[in-house]
Amino acid sequence: MATQSAHGGTRRVRPWRMLALGVAAQTSGTIIVSVPAFLIPRLQAEFGLSLANAGALATAPTLGLVLTLVAWGRLPTDSASGSCWRSASR
Repeated sequence: MATQSAHGGTRRVRPWRMLALGVAAQTSGTIIVSVPAFLIPRLQAEFGLSLANAGALATAPTLGLVLTLVAWGRLPTDSASGSCWRSASR
């Protein structure tokens, strides 16, 4: 599939490259969120953490991901209205 460029020529659109980047991003996100749960027994054995503390530590990447997604989702909305990062009480 070729498209016109700004200079009058054609360039090749690479949908497979975009697909590969999307798959790589999804895979890395899944690994970051899923792997800490498998580390809970080791955290308990090596550091003497309780199950609740080890579980809280294992959920930290998920919490960070959610907070980042909320911030990135809010940024375009707020910047379009000119109220970027103001308090949520509107």
